Amino acid sequence: MPRRSRPLLIAPLIPLLGVIGIFGAEELHGSRYLPAFVIVWCALLAALFAFVLNRAMEAKRRRASR
Repeated sequence: MPRRSRPLLIAPLIPLLGVIGIFGAEELHGSRYLPAFVIVWCALLAALFAFVLNRAMEAKRRRASR
């Protein structure tokens, strides 16, 4: 059985962060903390997505070079 790579184990965090963002924005709607929450949430989601995409591309390149 092939060993799982880290991006596949971390990838489920992307939709989890999406759900947290939706509920968090709903709870903070109308407060002064909403813009800061949305900025931090978007930055975390973008960083996680970029990390997973980068690792997936590296794994694809490694498989192609074999």
